Amino acid sequence: MILRRPGDRIKTDRRDAGHLAVLYRAGALTAIHIPSEQEEAARDVLRCREDMRADLLRARHRLSTFLLRHGRRFTATKKAWSKRHEAWLRQHTWPLLALDQTHRAYLRAVDEGRARLHDVEQELRALLDLEPLRDRVRCLRCFRGIDDRTALTIAGELGDPRRFATAPRTMAFVGLVPSEHSSGAKRVQGGITKTGNAHLRRVLVESAWTATIRSSARRCACASAARRPPLSRAPGRPSSDFIVATDASPRVGNPNNTSSPPWPAS
Repeated sequence: MILRRPGDRIKTDRRDAGHLAVLYRAGALTAIHIPSEQEEAARDVLRCREDMRADLLRARHRLSTFLLRHGRRFTATKKAWSKRHEAWLRQHTWPLLALDQTHRAYLRAVDEGRARLHDVEQELRALLDLEPLRDRVRCLRCFRGIDDRTALTIAGELGDPRRFATAPRTMAFVGLVPSEHSSGAKRVQGGITKTGNAHLRRVLVESAWTATIRSSARRCACASAARRPPLSRAPGRPSSDFIVATDASPRVGNPNNTSSPPWPAS
C-alpha cells in the first residue's frame, strides 16, 4: 500500500513507480517471502485438516448435546470419546422413530468426520518427503515438543526461518509478542498482539506447552540433573541440528529463562 495525501486524486503507474522509488531509497519497504507452489499446496492440505478437525468437533458436540437434552449422561468413565464411550453412544434406543433417526444421523456425521480426518492425515505423510519442506521438517523434529505434523505446519506456514535475524522477530511475525501502549515515563504492556499467521501461532504455543510439560515431568522423575535421561536422535535427523536442539532443551524446560538466542546459522 502506498500512502497518499488526502487531496491527491491522481493515480498513474508513473506516479506509483516514483513513490516506490522514494520509499525504497528511504528504506521504508519490507521484503516479503513468496511461497513456492509446494508450500502453498502443503498449506492447503494442513488447513484442510484443521477444517476437518473443527467439523468433527462440531459433530461430536451436536451428538453430546442431543443426548443431554434427553437426560442421557455417560458416567462410566471421566474420559469421553473412548472405546467405552463409543459403545455407549451406539446402544441407545428411542421410543419415537424421529428421535431414532436423529440419533443415527448424528452418529453418521461423527463417523464421516472421523473418516475424512483420517484420510487427510494419511495424505499429509506424503508431504514429509517433498522439497523444500523435507529438510526443514527433519531439522524441526529435533526439538522437544515438535513432531511430524507440527514440524510440517511450521515449515509450510513460516517458510525459510533464516529470513528472520533473531527469534524475537519471528515471534513478532506470528503475533507472540506483548502489545504496548506507552508514552513518556509510562509504559503499559498488554496481551500478545495476535497478528500474523494464526495457524502458525497455534502450533507454536501447543509445542511450547508440550515441551514444558514433558520437561517438568522429567525433572520430577529425576532426583538430579545427572540422572536425567539423554535425548536420543531419531533416524533421519541431522546430527548438527540435533546438537543445537539438545543445547536448546534446558532453555525450553526452564520457565524462568527469558533469553532469546538467534536462529542457528546454516
